[in-house]
Amino acid sequence: MELEHKHQFQPGLDWRGTVGGAFLSDQNRRLTVYQGLFWKAVNQSRMQLEFNPHVYLASYRFRQQAYFSPGEYLALGLGVDFHRQIFRLPTLILQGTAQGVTQHGEWGPALHGMAALEWELAPNFFFNPYIFYFREWVDNYRLLTMGLSCRYAF
Repeated sequence: MELEHKHQFQPGLDWRGTVGGAFLSDQNRRLTVYQGLFWKAVNQSRMQLEFNPHVYLASYRFRQQAYFSPGEYLALGLGVDFHRQIFRLPTLILQGTAQGVTQHGEWGPALHGMAALEWELAPNFFFNPYIFYFREWVDNYRLLTMGLSCRYAF
């Protein structure tokens, strides 16, 4: 479950906050808190460029070896989000984040990156193939995933 709140200070400058929780199948629990300031440097109809300094906190009840589940994970970072559509072709989405993270009292860098294409196959129905990479050096954790998402915007 997730609760989200947004506040616009002025056009192109928003604050977003999220609090979420999860009950996992192995009886583990996760609590997440995210706070970010989003500044749209470019906001055109077919191209957007956005920067967001943020803080993210995740806390797990139990550490598990099978998946990324630190007791506490705090990240301070800066994200960049770029969207570009050329004519009626799919929209290119590039996202990147550089963070300083802490776990078990140690600080280190982390990087996230995503590239995706977004097609609107029918009105309000979107289809997105993507590739996502995550690298965190404190625990030497890496994740590379490719996927496909479909969503309908109401």
